[in-house]
Amino acid sequence: MSRFFRLSITILTPLVFIFLLFRNLSLETRLYENAYAQTKVLYSMEEGIDEALVSEIQQAEKFVYFAVYTITKENIVNALIAAKLRGLEVLGVLDSNQVEIPEEKPWVNKLKKYGIVLKIVPKESGLMHIKMLVTDKAYASGSFNYTVSAAVYNDEVLEIGRVEGIRKQYLRIFKRLFENQ
Repeated sequence: MSRFFRLSITILTPLVFIFLLFRNLSLETRLYENAYAQTKVLYSMEEGIDEALVSEIQQAEKFVYFAVYTITKENIVNALIAAKLRGLEVLGVLDSNQVEIPEEKPWVNKLKKYGIVLKIVPKESGLMHIKMLVTDKAYASGSFNYTVSAAVYNDEVLEIGRVEGIRKQYLRIFKRLFENQ
């Protein structure tokens, strides 16, 4: 080996090691700070929480399934109908007590009018209190009911994610809810 080659190896090896170390620390920091996250948490007082949900509905390509305690938010209802009109399978699960309130009844009828199959959960005790959406690409869940109050006035959170393992768990829960009614 030439003297130049040995000198180059002696100098370059530590430099490469230092570069890789700093690069790895930078990657670790970004991972820790969630810069590569496939999940985001929205807060209703900071962001258009309903628009984010509508966006997920619009990005779906095969199906949109939802289970929600109360649904009265027009843009969400319209996004679900638009998904159905695009040829997607759109299914919903709703609480039996809530579908009878005057604020929700017209929206439930509109969803049904466009062929969206809704399962109304009759509960002898408790509520169907879930608030979730699952598509072929993503999931969304949190305290957010699909209402004007939840989108504008209430303190609500909505987690939207694309982690496949979690999406499949939400899908399993939805199917259990839907099939057991």
